[in-house]
This record gives sequence, C-alpha cells and structure tokens, in this order.
Amino acid sequence: MTVAEQATETLSPVLEEPVNLLFVDDDPILREFAIEKLASDRAQIAVAADGEEALAAIRRDLPDIVLLDLQMPKLDGFEVLRALRGDEATVRLPVIVITGRDDVHSIDRAFSEGATSFLVKPINWRQLTYQIRYVYRASQTELSLVEHVDEVDHQKRELEIASAELVTALRGASAASEAKSQFLATMSHELRTPLNAILGFAEVLATQTCGPLGAKCYVEYAQAIQDSGTHLLSLINDVLEFSRGNAGKSMLYEEEFAPGDVIQEALRNLVQQAKAAQVDLSTDAAIGDIRLRGDRRRIRQVLINLLANSVKFTLPGGRVVVRMKLTGEGLAIAVSDTGIGISDEHIPKALEHFGQVESDLSRRYEGSGLGLPLAKQLMELHGGSLEIDSAVNIGTVVTVTFPAERVVSEAIA
Repeated sequence: MTVAEQATETLSPVLEEPVNLLFVDDDPILREFAIEKLASDRAQIAVAADGEEALAAIRRDLPDIVLLDLQMPKLDGFEVLRALRGDEATVRLPVIVITGRDDVHSIDRAFSEGATSFLVKPINWRQLTYQIRYVYRASQTELSLVEHVDEVDHQKRELEIASAELVTALRGASAASEAKSQFLATMSHELRTPLNAILGFAEVLATQTCGPLGAKCYVEYAQAIQDSGTHLLSLINDVLEFSRGNAGKSMLYEEEFAPGDVIQEALRNLVQQAKAAQVDLSTDAAIGDIRLRGDRRRIRQVLINLLANSVKFTLPGGRVVVRMKLTGEGLAIAVSDTGIGISDEHIPKALEHFGQVESDLSRRYEGSGLGLPLAKQLMELHGGSLEIDSAVNIGTVVTVTFPAERVVSEAIA
C-alpha cells in the first residue's frame, strides 16, 4: 500500500463532506506531503508556493478553506490575510494558519489579521484533518446565519409595510365607534411587541453584537425573530378574516373530514404556548367514525382561537380539555378550562366585536379581542352556534355546535 493510499484510508473518514482546500507554503516537499496526506475522495487539494500565487488561485477558483503559511517570499501570510479580509468575496473565507512561528506576537497578529485557526509546525496531519472538519462546519453555519439575516431583513421590511397598511386601515375604522378606537390602541401595542423583537434581534444579528456570527446566542435570537413574525402574522390574519366576515365576503370551502383530526391539529398548535404557561392541555374526544362537512381550515381556526383563549387565561397548574359528543342538535365540541372565568354580565361583552372584558387580571394578557367574536362568526357561517358557560375563579366552557345536517356519519356504537 502506497503512502497516499495509507493517508486516504486513515484520514478520509474524518471528513464528512467534500471539501476544496488550498495549501499555501514555500516548501515544495511540504506541499507534496500535503497532497499525499490530505487528498482523498472527500478532499480536493490545490497548492500554491507563495502569497501572490495563492491570491491568484483563490480568484480563479474559490476554495472552502485555505491552509496558509506565514513566512513566505513576495507576499507573506499576514499580507494574504489582510487582502482576503479586505475583499467582500473572501471576507468570510476560513483560513487555518500553519506556521513554525509560535511566539505570542505572531499568534496575536495572525488572529487580528483574520485567521480562523492556528496550528504550529511540524504538522500533526490527523489533528489538521479534524481542524479542517470543524472549521468547515463552523463556516457553513456562519453562511447559513448570514443568509438568514438577509431573509429576516427582507421579512422585516415586508412586515413594516404590512403593519403600516394595517394601522392605516384601523385608523380609518376607529371613527366608527368607541369600541373600534379601543381596538386600535390594543392592536397598536400588539403589533409593536413582536415588531420590536424582530427589529431588535435583527439588528443584533446584523451588527454581530455578540461577536462573529458563529456564536450560539444568534440561534436563539433567530428563533425569537421567527416566533415574533409568526405572532404578528397571526394577528394580521385574524383582522383580515374578521374584516371579510363583516363585509359579507367570507366563503366556505366545503369538504368532508374527521373533526377528531382537526382537534389534534389545533392542540399541536398550542403545545408550546401551554407548556410555557404551565397549563395541562389534553383531549378525551373520541375519534370514532364521526365526519363533518365544512371548511376544515376555518374550523381549525375556531378551535385554535378557543384553545389559545383558554390557555392564556388559565393560571399555572391549571387544565384545558377538549371534548366532543353527538347531541340532538348535531355535533358539539367543548373547550373547558380551570381559568379565571367570566361573570355572567360580562359574557356578552366578550362576544362583541373588538370587545375585551376589563379586569385586573385580564389586562395582564395580550390579545386583540377578536378570538371569540371571530370564532362565533365562523360558526354562524357554518349554520352553527357558540355558547359560553363560565364562573369567576372556577373556569369556562365554550361549546361550538355544528348542525345535524353537517354530520356526515356517526360513531359506530
């Protein structure tokens, strides 16, 4: 077995993905040895004898990683690093410095000029191969985050436009009544909360406040941006859906489906919210052979709105349960909770357009006041009904009932 074959056998498995390398060193023997040790089915390697030759090779064919000596004729490694970091095309190109200079000044200068990693000769080829593997992984993660920042920037601009258009539309509607004026104030707060998170965390990513984009905290910030954008989109969708209903433009897209499946989908949407609120979320709705005819998407929206309300107004340690049963009127789905409850006189207010029941506790929670009215509107569009049975400090049961003509088949007894 040749030296090259031995190198391939021992070093190839370390590299998990194909990598293009450029090895830059003025020692011809070391360049040949690098080709023998590093070239494999997963690593293509080119070589350069000095800094000028290296920069020309990088301009011709951008490698994934540069392995760079510091002490070379014409252009030394420090000058190569400076040139790479001054060019937009190579500003993030990973560079592993491999040199015989192990003094503190050389190490500090190499990193200040933009080195990604630093190894001292004589080369430990096994260690170098692992360095290549980990540096490549980190560079791919950084590229992914940079792309995500660009995408978030684009989404941020779109959300700002959508938010501005929505606020303008709401201001026009607010003159209709005092309730709409109150709704505008509430929505203004609701829109700013996620939008501020999007703008703030996007700025942190763009300015690299926590250091280079490989830092772990950026993953959390990106998730916060996504969560805030999803929340903002949900608010906008509720407003648009409600506006279509008020204008008489809502249309049902009829299909047959199993309501038990839709219940499960709605529960999955609220799992994380319930977990964060320390509320137990469950169902004892028997799936059976019950099928409904209706607009599946809108019925799922009804259930999500009811579940979100229950979770929001249930204290930690409480429970939210979904039940389903056939009645003389049709199919009833009930969402019950052990939350703060609503007094009898306030139930009509909760079902009003843009209405929110005022209490010391309810003011602690975010919300547009559209959840219950929108659910009621969508149920009436199906020829059904929504009823609330509640007691303060005991809990609430919201029951939606679909008329018998929408029940396609019943559970087999």
